[in-house]
Amino acid sequence: MSFRESLERIRETIRQHGDNLNNEEMTKQALILPMIEAWGYDTRNPSEVAAEYPVTLRNGSRGRADYVIMHSGKPKVVMECKAIGVPLDRRVQDQMQQYVRALGATAGIVTDGDLFQCFANVIDETRIDGHWFHELQLSRPADQDEDALALFSKTHTLSGQLRAKANEFASHLDRQDRLVGILSDPLLIEELMRLGAIEDRAERESELELTVDSIREIVGDAVERVANGDLDPPEIVTTNEELDAFLLCKGMVHGVVEPHRIKFRDSKTYASVLIDDNNRKPLCRFHFNGRVKYIGTFDADKKETRHAIEDVDDCLKFARKLRNTAKQYAGGLRAWRA
Repeated sequence: MSFRESLERIRETIRQHGDNLNNEEMTKQALILPMIEAWGYDTRNPSEVAAEYPVTLRNGSRGRADYVIMHSGKPKVVMECKAIGVPLDRRVQDQMQQYVRALGATAGIVTDGDLFQCFANVIDETRIDGHWFHELQLSRPADQDEDALALFSKTHTLSGQLRAKANEFASHLDRQDRLVGILSDPLLIEELMRLGAIEDRAERESELELTVDSIREIVGDAVERVANGDLDPPEIVTTNEELDAFLLCKGMVHGVVEPHRIKFRDSKTYASVLIDDNNRKPLCRFHFNGRVKYIGTFDADKKETRHAIEDVDDCLKFARKLRNTAKQYAGGLRAWRA
């Protein structure tokens, strides 16, 4: 059975029986062990997969890692498991990371059998990163999810390729995030929506095709100018109002998201407040460059709605909406309450 077929079988188990997996052991048997086997490991061989692996932490206390994937008698990947639906919050992540460091491993996974948070030593070769390089939910598949999970396969892990592959994967996603941010400019979205509303199909398709050709020409010209050293970067001026609004937003979501995860990123047309400095996790935007100031908020589908404001203090009116948005990212794909 291929890796993709194995993932689909696990997804089918979630669809059919997910509501009945009401404890951690049932989740392990139905979802997590099949995933480990899909990676190519023998779950019946304790020299490959050790369950309830004893760990002595640096402070002298003792614990047990749910699963440890071994290689030549040494821990390679530590898995911390919960029952399906249990929030995978910072406490769970910290527990896994403590086990990884105590055992000398360099990769880890936090999972409830459906949601997977994938960690590796991407930033520092000697220790696991403090944040995942990819998060995914099997029951809601998205691009790159299968590739991310495949990084933990026996082939990659035991050959020492996991870190290099995870680094390539994280760099690719970061590049995609930047492009998504560029293409999410409200002016471009508004223009595409206008063209999409043209009733005559032939005219609509023609206009959209011309627009795509124009974008392609503009990007190609910019790339050529950069290669020739002829393109000056646009001037970006961060105003005091934007910084004040950022600090207000940071305060409004206090207790929902850890402060160090809330980042400010400015651009020529608007400023963004992002979680984990990730364009896929927008908290809000400030459109302060025009005659009328707007704050942009996001719904669960990351669709932006712009609200006119008189001054920066009006951002406080959207505290509840921002906190609800922040909860989507607080513990990952599922929210946790502080």
